[in-house]
Amino acid sequence: MIQDALIRQDNIKLFDTLNQLGQSITPYLRGELVEPLSQYSKGEPQACSKEWPEALTTHSDAIEASSATKALVTGAAQDLAVIQQLHQGLKTVYPEASPGYRVIRSWDLLTWQPLYLSMIGIYGMQRLPDLSGLKQYVRQGGVMGYALDAPTFWAGDPDALIIKAGAQLKPLFAHYRAILDRVARCRQGMTRQLVADAILANLAKLQWLDLPWEADQIRHQAALWLKAMSLPASNLASYDLGEDGRLHLTRRSCCLVYQTKQGELCADCPRLKKRQVPHV
Repeated sequence: MIQDALIRQDNIKLFDTLNQLGQSITPYLRGELVEPLSQYSKGEPQACSKEWPEALTTHSDAIEASSATKALVTGAAQDLAVIQQLHQGLKTVYPEASPGYRVIRSWDLLTWQPLYLSMIGIYGMQRLPDLSGLKQYVRQGGVMGYALDAPTFWAGDPDALIIKAGAQLKPLFAHYRAILDRVARCRQGMTRQLVADAILANLAKLQWLDLPWEADQIRHQAALWLKAMSLPASNLASYDLGEDGRLHLTRRSCCLVYQTKQGELCADCPRLKKRQVPHV
């Protein structure tokens, strides 16, 4: 009993560290500890931390949170209604964009937090959080903030933790794709490329730490992640070594954000590179 209490206390401290690191990257990656859903008849988890901030908006969109309805994506079959709400919210906020944009944006919103949490844990703490009880907060047009049941962390070197991360992310992402595909056509090939590009983009950021990672280290980590996520190693070719000695990424997928009124091509967009190629 005492030992279990000490382990739980240590895990709560690790969760606090994960939460702090996440919010140092973006304030919208805010976590809460909750009691299991099964204990509550209404299906709404009871937070152990501060109340949900009503002024919070998505990590990249300026959406009025006060007019949005909070819901939860829990990794279960009932996610269908919530993901329908998310997709419809994007249609309301961005009526000018194509259906393709709404599917890609829905996918990115559903997957960015699990991927960030895994990578922050591995590279910031040498720990991997157990995401089996992950619940994500959904508002109109956005996914921001998350909740976990009693937190659990695995310790180890990055190489070993990456394998474990892949083992828990792959079924979670497969669930999201299957549900989203019932809302709007969501091709597996597209989502696999989006995940590969997201992994490579996140790893490239390790080059900008106070103790930056070298290009060869980034490539090694990228190869491990791609293998753990059952993604083609050919994605490594998306990295180019610049004159500054850093790896620069050109994505193979396009988020289509340029279709929105205030959107433009991203710096690592493949469409941008095509525009820069001179015609012969």
